[in-house]
Amino acid sequence: MRDNFLVQIELLNNEIILIEAGKKGLEILNSTFEEVLKGITGGFHARIGAEREEVQELLLLIKIPLETFDSQPIQNSTMKVQISVEQLRIFTQILSEACHGIKILDFENKIGTTKNQLKSFLDVSINLYESIEKSI
Repeated sequence: MRDNFLVQIELLNNEIILIEAGKKGLEILNSTFEEVLKGITGGFHARIGAEREEVQELLLLIKIPLETFDSQPIQNSTMKVQISVEQLRIFTQILSEACHGIKILDFENKIGTTKNQLKSFLDVSINLYESIEKSI
């Protein structure tokens, strides 16, 4: 499913999720993760369900293809990132915190998209995660 900032997320099999995004989509995801990491000062594991290190490892999966765009500009191209079901759960929690949990001042400038657009992508992520959970 594609949303307005060029991110597609789909199930490859019951264990692997594919995220495909253009540079703008990766920038939005990167900014979202970084704002959530900065914004949660206490109770991180209780809110996200993962340790900071796990979130930082997931963020690296976004940063590496983003750096590729920066070093080798490719017009109208996308990068693919494969994550596990558990990483999808963490990914969804990060999006949820950005949309509903922490307060991000000047949201659109810091994240790179509107809160409504990010909520739309959150909904897609939640639906995918829930459909996987039902099938297990």
